[in-house]
Amino acid sequence: MSFSTQQFKILSDKTLLFFIVLKKDGTILDFNPRSELLFPESKCLIKGTNLEDYITNKEGFKFKNLLSSLSNYEHIDDTSLSLGFPFAQKTPTILKINFELYDDVIHAIGVDITKESLSNQALSITSESKKRLQAMVNNGFAYMLLLNTDGEILMTDKKSLAIIKRDFNVDPTLQICRFIDVMPINFKNSFAHEFNEALKGNHVKKEIERITNEGNKQWLEAQYTPIFDQETTIDSVLVSFHDITEQKLAEIAIKESHIKEQELNNLKSNILSNFSHEIRTPLNGIMTLSKLIVDEQNQEEKIMLLRYLEESKNRLLDTINNLSNLSEVEAMKKNINLLKHDVNFTVETSFREYKHMAEAKNLSYKLVLDTTSPYIKIDNGLFKSALNNIIHNSIKYTNTGGIIVKVYSKKSKNNVYISVTDTGIGINRENLNRIFEPFIQESIGFSRKYEGTGIGLSLSKRYIEILDGEITVESKVGIGTEFCIIIPEWV
Repeated sequence: MSFSTQQFKILSDKTLLFFIVLKKDGTILDFNPRSELLFPESKCLIKGTNLEDYITNKEGFKFKNLLSSLSNYEHIDDTSLSLGFPFAQKTPTILKINFELYDDVIHAIGVDITKESLSNQALSITSESKKRLQAMVNNGFAYMLLLNTDGEILMTDKKSLAIIKRDFNVDPTLQICRFIDVMPINFKNSFAHEFNEALKGNHVKKEIERITNEGNKQWLEAQYTPIFDQETTIDSVLVSFHDITEQKLAEIAIKESHIKEQELNNLKSNILSNFSHEIRTPLNGIMTLSKLIVDEQNQEEKIMLLRYLEESKNRLLDTINNLSNLSEVEAMKKNINLLKHDVNFTVETSFREYKHMAEAKNLSYKLVLDTTSPYIKIDNGLFKSALNNIIHNSIKYTNTGGIIVKVYSKKSKNNVYISVTDTGIGINRENLNRIFEPFIQESIGFSRKYEGTGIGLSLSKRYIEILDGEITVESKVGIGTEFCIIIPEWV
């Protein structure tokens, strides 16, 4: 089959239309002179080949389906396709071709839409680039903003946009908005300096600490990156915030670990100092007194030596018991026996136990009870151990004046207060926060003035905390000290 001059006189060399005649399977039967631009070889070599072989874009599948539908005389709303042919002048040529079935052959009439297609493709690439840039902005850092040279927001990530909308009721995507007007207060101190440095062409980094809306502490590394145009002029600044919270927490953990290591070394020194003294002194006394008792003939002297031996034994036993109790605090939490107790009666019992000790030092020793007789829910053994340690310490470190033990609950509807106030030596302000640490005394080593392991107050604090209470302390050197146990009242 060939073109008839009479039939196709409109399809001359000058026409802008591409005209190709195909069999139903897509085989090329003939084409007008302009269509020769689409193919790499002469007309005689092209005839008999399939048009699908020359289609270079991804429309080949649609082309085959369209031919099949036309061959089966199916109704088709749109019989046009945009097909690519890359051979003309070694540049891609895109044709918008309409296919029609006439007398068992298919006429393909097309126009060149290469320019329009390339223009649309460029617009598509620009749109896709924006999408990719936005995706990078949304996922690259914790927060990211693109600012112009006036500090106005050109683009921002979703998280920053949500924060700005929430905290400032401003949408920078809909209105002109300066970043400095919608940033957290603690960012403003350094922003102007870093932004100006970026405008000079410098890449700037700055660490910032902030509190999130959930109340958590967060560390960010802010980076200010200058963006240059084709003329090497800065036309914008990219401000990105990288979350370095885990890194900072790791650094803090390392520092705290180092501090704790130092504290542990000091603790070891205190343990060695205190326990070498607290164990060796009574042990030496026991050994010496035992030998003296064996050799002593006078019965009265023997009785006195036996009394001293008993004191050394008790001191050694107390030291070992305190150490044992300290190691068993965690186990105590699982085995406490909470019962309702009259706080006046409980405190009075402990008060009486140490009356002889205060009288032996000629100290004033008073008890003031609460007239409302409040009740508390406690493990009696733990509570009394804690209170006894505090009373014992007050008497031990008081040489003149006296001790007052007081129970009251009028200050609070929810708590009962048990205070122990003395006129003793007092505690230095620097050591006030350390007295509840185990093995700590204001004077340590062999030069210290007072005996003891330094465990008592530590145990008292832990016991009271197990009972959901707390211990506070106030003191002035040379004037005295007040310890206060605060326990929830039984309601």
